[in-house]
Amino acid sequence: MGQFQQIPEHLQEALGPSLSRVEVLKLSGETVASITIDSVATVGVLSQEIARLTGVPTRLQSLFYAGSMLQPAATLAEVEVVDGASVTFIIRPEVLFEYGSFCKSAR
Repeated sequence: MGQFQQIPEHLQEALGPSLSRVEVLKLSGETVASITIDSVATVGVLSQEIARLTGVPTRLQSLFYAGSMLQPAATLAEVEVVDGASVTFIIRPEVLFEYGSFCKSAR
């Protein structure tokens, strides 16, 4: 995961706008993480980095930007997550029962 390591300032300038600093926030507005990531990285890669930093598996994460839920296959550039953007991070509850087994046990 070398793309998430701190990049020296002189190299950041040379690389230009392809690197974005993304703030990841809870619904409460509390900052979960501040991540430097390439704008051509996918939302799935951002989600993996959030999982690494928070311990919350990607399958339990929902990420939102500008009122829309972000899809894992989209790149940050495609969904217009730019440098300095704030992405909202929601933890989905883990489903404990499969629908069929829940219905059987409820009978």
